[in-house]
Amino acid sequence: MSMSWLEQLERASHHPEFMTGATLMSEVRTNELKDAMCPYGAYESKSEARHREDVVATLSLLVRQWTREETLKKGHPAYVAHFVGGHVCPFGSYMLRVHHRFAKIDALCVAPQYLERKDFFTSFYALLKSQKKVRDLRAAEDAFVPSMKFTFKGIRFNLLYAKLNLPRVKVSLNLRDNALLKDMDPRCLRSLSCYRATEEILRLVPNPNNFKRTLRAIKLWAKRRGVYSNSLGFLDGVSLAMLVAYTCILYPEAHAATLVHRFFCVVAQWKWPEIARQRRIAPDTEFPFWDSSVHVPEFFNKMRIVTPIFPEYDNSFNMTESTRNIVMDEIAT
Repeated sequence: MSMSWLEQLERASHHPEFMTGATLMSEVRTNELKDAMCPYGAYESKSEARHREDVVATLSLLVRQWTREETLKKGHPAYVAHFVGGHVCPFGSYMLRVHHRFAKIDALCVAPQYLERKDFFTSFYALLKSQKKVRDLRAAEDAFVPSMKFTFKGIRFNLLYAKLNLPRVKVSLNLRDNALLKDMDPRCLRSLSCYRATEEILRLVPNPNNFKRTLRAIKLWAKRRGVYSNSLGFLDGVSLAMLVAYTCILYPEAHAATLVHRFFCVVAQWKWPEIARQRRIAPDTEFPFWDSSVHVPEFFNKMRIVTPIFPEYDNSFNMTESTRNIVMDEIAT
């Protein structure tokens, strides 16, 4: 990737007003930043965006069809089955609208109390498999965060599942309500937390538009520099979102171009493995609370980036010293 836009940003950053907030220069640089990202597929067209929305809506219809049919199969009356609800909630980059062209959609399937996680990986799996437009369907039921991966109408999905202890799941349901977590299956809890973390990150930032523009640029940088992969021990979209959000909180008036520069400064100067978090959550005996001494082996405890919601968890738990050093070297260049 040509780094010309970063070089321009570096030159502009020597202007003292540029460092402190929203100036005319930083606004110009922000527009230049957007133009520089376009050739790399950082933005999709309006027709591509509409297609994604249509596919997500169609998947939600399949979920509601499945919840009704399964509820009836379990012996519940038709009037109960008709109103059980259930739907698909995108999270991550697509929820934040910072996804690039051809990116997968991370989403959460939420369903009522009648449908167990095993039902999702059997009967809903079978329903998906029967769809002509579904390709490459595979399930990871025993993963730390269980999911189904597939391509539907040309869009790749990573679909998680959470059974809520409710008889009916409305589209308007507030998934940030901590009461939903009580007595929840641990794997469903981790799945729900993925959605809740994205929503909370967006709620905490002072200017969502500046946050999104900055995160889109940082994600592109990470992908082009080869340090974007949680499974390989690097950073993923959630970790980057939390670090960018922290930077936005520190510089609430700054434009995206300023925030990109400050992001590299903040991360480079952080005293790892000191925990990076957007806010501190008071312990609550009703809910699990993240503890690095219990949850993370010392070998991996190198770049701790903790989610701002219950249950807290270290999103970079599998980063090692070697992968952290690679990330930090890239940040320093």
